[in-house]
Amino acid sequence: MGAIAAISRHMRGKRHHHQSPQQNSTALTALFERFDADASGALDRGELKALLTFLNDGIPPSDSELQFVLYNGDKADGEIDNLLSLAELYPALEAFQIVQNHRSDLEAIYAKYDTDHSGRLEEHELACVLHDLSPSHRPSSAEVKEILVLADQSDGVIDGGVDPAEFTTALTLWNKHTGRHTHNPQCCTIM
Repeated sequence: MGAIAAISRHMRGKRHHHQSPQQNSTALTALFERFDADASGALDRGELKALLTFLNDGIPPSDSELQFVLYNGDKADGEIDNLLSLAELYPALEAFQIVQNHRSDLEAIYAKYDTDHSGRLEEHELACVLHDLSPSHRPSSAEVKEILVLADQSDGVIDGGVDPAEFTTALTLWNKHTGRHTHNPQCCTIM
């Protein structure tokens, strides 16, 4: 479901697939204000998680999905502060829609590269994923290690590999590093 359609459905209790930009803006503002619990004018990580859980029929996003959505919204104004302004909410919801639409693709890609079936991608497996994502930019050993370490620590549990919950974060970091746009649905066409 589209992010704006989800907003409309939850805010009005009906399906409104074709709304004007002003109707979308009003719905987005109402949603933002509803989840800006401290009225700070920005959504922090907890408020964003509550909003995404609401939009996803009570199912919370994983930590890596939340990080992916937060990063992709937060970068919209060029300043990364780990908070979402109203202007950053729409790009964040677009990122959430990508996660929702491509979850099974990501799971399949992960399974393909977890060649030893350990439940985590080790350095050599992650290197293959990153290379296949960017065939024109073969990742150096240092780049792979950096992505692995950053993704591995993203969920607070450091185990020396990228588990399924950290995979979206690894892809986000690689896309950021190589200058690719994570909102491009073709970013995961490596099957």
